[in-house]
Amino acid sequence: MVKHFISILLLITFSCFSEQTDTALPKAIDLNNFDLTVKPSDDFYKYVNGNWLKKNPIPPGNNSWGTFTELRQQSSENLKDLIEEIVKDNSAPQGSERQMIRDFYLAAMDSANLEKQGKKTLLSLFAKIDSIKNTDQLATVMGWLQLNFCNAAFRFYKNWDPKNSNHIIAFIDQYGGFALPDRDYYLKDDSETENIRTNYLQHIQNMMQLAGQNKMDAKITADGVLELETIFAINNMTEEDSRDPKNTYYKMNLQGLIKLAPSFNWKNYFDTLGLKNTSEINVVPPDFFGSFAEHVKRNPIQQWKNYLKWCVVNTAAPYMDDSFANENFNFFEKTLKGTTKIKLRWERVVEQEQSYLGWALAKEWVKKYYSPKAKEMMLVMIDDIKNAFKIRIQKLDWMSEETKLKAIDKLNKINVKVGYPDKWESLEGLKISSESYFQNVMSYSNFSTAKQADAVGKPANKNEWGMTPQEVNAYYNAVQNEIVFPAGILQPPFFGENFDAAVNYGAIGSVIAHEFTHAFDDQGSQYDADGNLNNWWTEIDSQKFKEKQKLIISQYNAYTILDTMHLNGTLTVGENIADLGGVNIAYEAFQIYQQKHGKQPTVDGFTPEQRFFIAWTQIWRQNKTPEALTLQVNSSTTSPYYYRGFAPLSNCQGFIDAFNLKEGDKMVLPKTKRFTIW
Repeated sequence: MVKHFISILLLITFSCFSEQTDTALPKAIDLNNFDLTVKPSDDFYKYVNGNWLKKNPIPPGNNSWGTFTELRQQSSENLKDLIEEIVKDNSAPQGSERQMIRDFYLAAMDSANLEKQGKKTLLSLFAKIDSIKNTDQLATVMGWLQLNFCNAAFRFYKNWDPKNSNHIIAFIDQYGGFALPDRDYYLKDDSETENIRTNYLQHIQNMMQLAGQNKMDAKITADGVLELETIFAINNMTEEDSRDPKNTYYKMNLQGLIKLAPSFNWKNYFDTLGLKNTSEINVVPPDFFGSFAEHVKRNPIQQWKNYLKWCVVNTAAPYMDDSFANENFNFFEKTLKGTTKIKLRWERVVEQEQSYLGWALAKEWVKKYYSPKAKEMMLVMIDDIKNAFKIRIQKLDWMSEETKLKAIDKLNKINVKVGYPDKWESLEGLKISSESYFQNVMSYSNFSTAKQADAVGKPANKNEWGMTPQEVNAYYNAVQNEIVFPAGILQPPFFGENFDAAVNYGAIGSVIAHEFTHAFDDQGSQYDADGNLNNWWTEIDSQKFKEKQKLIISQYNAYTILDTMHLNGTLTVGENIADLGGVNIAYEAFQIYQQKHGKQPTVDGFTPEQRFFIAWTQIWRQNKTPEALTLQVNSSTTSPYYYRGFAPLSNCQGFIDAFNLKEGDKMVLPKTKRFTIW
């Protein structure tokens, strides 16, 4: 049955990709986007995308504009149309997903009611915080807040046990304690960072005054919050260190946690959270929690109460009236990212509805926008790319046969999910009404956190998806050894049912290979074929792989942005490895495709090999504000899109050959520095 199914897909692929004339091929590549004043040998990214960049300034309400944002904007508009259709349907029974979609939207869009409700719900949470008299009660209220609304100091969630991927355990980790994007924003002493901290202090004061504190109390709160968040930052593991999975695995039971951090009442916290199984808790990292508990004892209880109030206000801002939403925008979007205008209310509400009720919306979205044919074509490309990857592993000159066999075994066992799940995530039991936006968010938080607490200690759900089908993205899950491609990314310019094979392999094919490569990047390579954190490398091969990583780290460290800011090759190494592997592996798969189905046609003067690399580079077109670029370089594990579009190509022999480049061209790394990994 499986072989028969695959053979049908190959026929579909052949008819879609091969039997087309030059004139019949769709304009998968728009020549109007090119800047022909730039030589492809000098700057291939600007050559392919230059005119698009000039014609597409960042629209108000955005800090960037590119392929992903265009598609996400279209997705938001599609979701808005779906929601508004559902809103007109008053027949949806109470408790149904259509009723939830309708009432969540109505409550969120009712700005007059939000103004009328004002700080009512906010003040009820403040009263709960004000009732705290000692550190035992502090633990109880922190548990209640994390169950019902917001994180404070750290966060709780369920996840797969990294060393037993079939089993769910509890996690508590360092994230969730501070509002600035990264620990360095609290610790660096350059003028730009100090200016951000000054603005942050003023922002906290402004928000707390909106919440009812007088000017003096708001300043006391802001100073105390910054002090605590700086303590959290000092004891946070760096993002670079957290890339090593071995640094994020410290499993212990409740007694071990109490011994590690005795000054916080963990029993009160977990009891309030509803976590009954405390025999396995991954504590990431232990030093952070030891310090946190020490400061629970050391710092005044009033400072902790003020901090919790700030956590509430900061989390609540998007669901409050315009005064809160605008002040939140002014700091987190305008100051940090350079966004000039707050988005329209419907845009913000659709984003939030996607966040909370994304799985309910997914069913409606799939009915209207999903293409089964796209999935069939994707599965064929995935199979081709997996085979090409296998061939490349077998040819590696730096890896032993022993490790190659294990690498291929892992590759063969990668589970693939495309489109949407076979079984939908259930929202049964969730209560949503049209009366209060804020309360709906709290209801979902309680529903979701309680489900996570209940899952701890149980077998892993292999059917679970980490993204909804309508999301424009893809991912690799190391602990489940799976790659997932939601339906949302299966559209131009990533993929077209009528695109020529060169473009599909260059765009979505490289994305597919990118996700496969994540199984063998600096993090994914530490998990075995079953998704367990387990060394399957020989010592010599492991060392050779680390030397390869140093080469790609060095390449990206050398790039500068905004005149003097260097990229962080260590922080972005995983994505950079996947980009380089993605292009090389997909290109090999495309060559194998042409061997099977014949040489593809030249279109608009570009050979199929050239169209492959053009397709890769055009998916990374993007304009971005300087502030957002700075934020990305400081805190993101992905390189700016400009470098994603061209940097891998400077190592790629296929690209060099396709455009007849030579040593000394700006797009070509010297042979002594050129390398491949996978």
